[in-house]
Amino acid sequence: MVELPDEDVKIFELFARWIYFYKFHRPDERDDESQSCDSLSLWDASRLWVFGDKRKIPDLMNAAIDAWYHVRKIREPSLPVSFVGLLYANTVDGSPLRKLVIESFAVLATFDSCFGEKSRPGRYPEDFLCELLLRISKGGLCTGTLIERAAIWKNLDLSQFYVPAEVMLENKSLLHGQDSGDTKKEPVG
Repeated sequence: MVELPDEDVKIFELFARWIYFYKFHRPDERDDESQSCDSLSLWDASRLWVFGDKRKIPDLMNAAIDAWYHVRKIREPSLPVSFVGLLYANTVDGSPLRKLVIESFAVLATFDSCFGEKSRPGRYPEDFLCELLLRISKGGLCTGTLIERAAIWKNLDLSQFYVPAEVMLENKSLLHGQDSGDTKKEPVG
């Protein structure tokens, strides 16, 4: 028997379902985009990504990115401040999940909601605000109407947030940002 004392039962159940059906929803549920993420929250999708990172499962991480995007697009258009803090406490600088969160803010949030007079100091983690400002400086903040910004979000290319399998094959964890030390690859030839 394998024991995973640090894992949440719900996340492991979702992982097991994904192993057997390559989906997070039950096989008896309707198989379309809106239904496939009905049982997930943004936090669940984020925790699945971290679970996949710890175990070097890029396909799970990429499925979790897809789920996160669809949940945000369909059901949870705004992110609670506490969510951003928890996400940043459980991921490392430069992780694809952080990049997706930054992109969601750059496209869907307003400047005032993050940096305006009504935003309180310390509301968001400093790392998040720095990364968001860097993203805004490179590509700007979307300034159209909510409908126009939602259209941009709807057409977002998620492949830029995917983890290539080669990264995991190099025996690196995005969560820890270092070699795991399990094995060393010898050059072929």
